[in-house]
Amino acid sequence: MRPGAVGQRRAPRDQGKRRLAGAVLVSLLVHGLILSLQFGIPALGLPGSATPIEVRLADVATPPAPTPPAPVAPAVPVPPLPLPDAVTPPAPATGMRLVDPVPAPAPAPVPAPVTPRLAVKKDKPRKAKRISPPLPASDALAMDTRVIAQDVIVNEFSVPMPRPEEAEQKTIDLKEAQHGTDDGTEATSAAEVAEAARAAQLAETRRQEEEAARLAAQRKLEEDEKERKLAELQVRQQQEKAAAEASEEQEKQVRLAQQVEADAALKVEQQKAEQLATQQKLELQKADQLRAEQVKADRQKADQLAAQQLAAQKLAEQQAAQKLAEQQAAQKLAEQQAAQKLAEQQAAQKLAEQQAAQKLAQQQAAQKLAEQQAAQKLAEQAAQKQAAQAAQAAQAAQQAALQRGREGGGSQAANTPPGGTAAGAGSGAGGKIIVPKNLLGSDLSNRAREMVKGLDILSGTPPPPMRDERRVAVGAAERDVPLRMYVESWRQKIQRNGSANYPRDWADVEHTHALVNVAVRSDGTVQDVTILRSSGRADMDEAVLRIVRVNARYSPFPPNIASRYDVIDIRRVWQFGENLKLMEELR
Repeated sequence: MRPGAVGQRRAPRDQGKRRLAGAVLVSLLVHGLILSLQFGIPALGLPGSATPIEVRLADVATPPAPTPPAPVAPAVPVPPLPLPDAVTPPAPATGMRLVDPVPAPAPAPVPAPVTPRLAVKKDKPRKAKRISPPLPASDALAMDTRVIAQDVIVNEFSVPMPRPEEAEQKTIDLKEAQHGTDDGTEATSAAEVAEAARAAQLAETRRQEEEAARLAAQRKLEEDEKERKLAELQVRQQQEKAAAEASEEQEKQVRLAQQVEADAALKVEQQKAEQLATQQKLELQKADQLRAEQVKADRQKADQLAAQQLAAQKLAEQQAAQKLAEQQAAQKLAEQQAAQKLAEQQAAQKLAEQQAAQKLAQQQAAQKLAEQQAAQKLAEQAAQKQAAQAAQAAQAAQQAALQRGREGGGSQAANTPPGGTAAGAGSGAGGKIIVPKNLLGSDLSNRAREMVKGLDILSGTPPPPMRDERRVAVGAAERDVPLRMYVESWRQKIQRNGSANYPRDWADVEHTHALVNVAVRSDGTVQDVTILRSSGRADMDEAVLRIVRVNARYSPFPPNIASRYDVIDIRRVWQFGENLKLMEELR
């Protein structure tokens, strides 16, 4: 890069820094001026130097001293109900203080004028009428207590209790007015009684009026107190409102100053951003020019590199094709070897299966031969036993006949020569036992002969089953698809439900897999269950019969099977393990 270009790039940066410093200085001066106008500077004597809010304390008027009451006649006063003591709120340290106005002292009660009695008889002196004494000074002071000084407004009023002396005096005055006071010697005239009654009534009326006036004054004082407190509340609310407005105005001015500062800073930032954008634009133009030159050079290099890569790619493709051909050949050879190995394995497996099937067939044939031999031996033993029993019975019958002949025919025996030709003697002399023919043809012998009949003892092959025209036995080589599907559904049902009908520990017990033939009718019922080869355990054979009976009745034959067959023989090998398995018999 050229030196001139570097100098031109540094010049705008220095100029932008100088502008930013000037803008910050101007912002500080403006903020200082606004703060000085808002809060004032006492030393400079600016208009805002005074405090924003001035509070002047009002002069508190000293209430005049109450006039001492006039002395009254001594009497036993009844203490009135005490009023709550006035609680003076503590004076605030600064600010304004409200002073309650001092009401004028209430005038002392003036005793009612007493009308002098009319003297009717001049020769006899009358006693002076007693006048009720005025209230004591303590009662007057209590009445003068300012209601405004109470903490709690008392809406009830109390009347002082009457004094005993006053009540007694009124009673005496009334009696004197009615009966006179001439020491009980002369009666009072009717005019004096009426005058006394009138005077008492006037006094009572005046007392009631005074009491009503006192109550009205008390109510007025309470109303004045309420109005005063309401006025105080309004003044307090106005003061709070004024303070809130002043605080809001102050906050508004602060926000305005902050806004002015923010606007100035924003303007400075905008100017700085514009300068930076201009500088970036110049740099971008230069960078674009350099990039174009670089792109041109890169394009040339890329063209050269592309040509080289194309040549290398062609070479790599040729090598890859050759390698792929080799891999395919190797894979084909491996597949051929795997196929050959698989064919060998399948042939070996097939041979093993054939050997296993042949071995199993030999075992089954040997087992069947052993069963046939055992049955034949059992039949022979039974026949011999029956023949021995028949011989014993014949011998016993012959001895009995001989005994009867000796007892009944003694004379005939004397006339008979020793070598006579009697049938009994001849047979007895010969010592032979005649066996009845019916004993040799017993039922047991017939059954044994029927079991052995038709068996090829040398080959062990059972005779072909005698089938009805509508009976079919389904084996492993069955080609009929509907028959195989029905038998498969029957097998799945037996395997699914049969596992719950025998203990699981039979899997560890050594036993032979039972060969069972189940004949199912077209309606799903079981015709018979035949255990062709026992498992060697009676409980397992019993479990086979129980499982077949529990799961009956089975599904009826589908129409395409029921139209052809009435009974299906299902012959399977039953294997008891963790789960019951029914396998096809290998022949």
